[in-house]
Amino acid sequence: MDRPLIYLASPYTATSFDQQCERAGRASNALASLLSAGVLTYSPISHTHPVAGCLPSTWEFWRMPSLCMLDRCDCLVVLMLPGWSDSVGVRAEIAFAHERYMPIVYWEPEFVTAVQLAEQLSCVKRRNINSMEHASQERPA
Repeated sequence: MDRPLIYLASPYTATSFDQQCERAGRASNALASLLSAGVLTYSPISHTHPVAGCLPSTWEFWRMPSLCMLDRCDCLVVLMLPGWSDSVGVRAEIAFAHERYMPIVYWEPEFVTAVQLAEQLSCVKRRNINSMEHASQERPA
């Protein structure tokens, strides 16, 4: 496939389970909008919320699976829900994307529709997902 894969970052951890569910619902609505607009998107919140109650809720636990998936994506879209700039996970995902020179787009769905965002993302190119570490391991001795 030649289309880029987008990683949708959004805040999740909250002081109440109800707020976490509300954040997961908003992330899932955003994911559905992007997928409907033809944007291949992975949302760690939407894709893991059903099992989150059975697992630790700390960033230390979710760091590795989140960053492994982000490393396979071509662009980071930050869903600017309330609390996004204070989120340890979102801040770490932004820093990780910066380190990899990955495009980062900040999205406020109240002002920019998923269709408009899809148009903006149409210029995103697929990244070579082979990291320098993998490339150095593949070189002949």
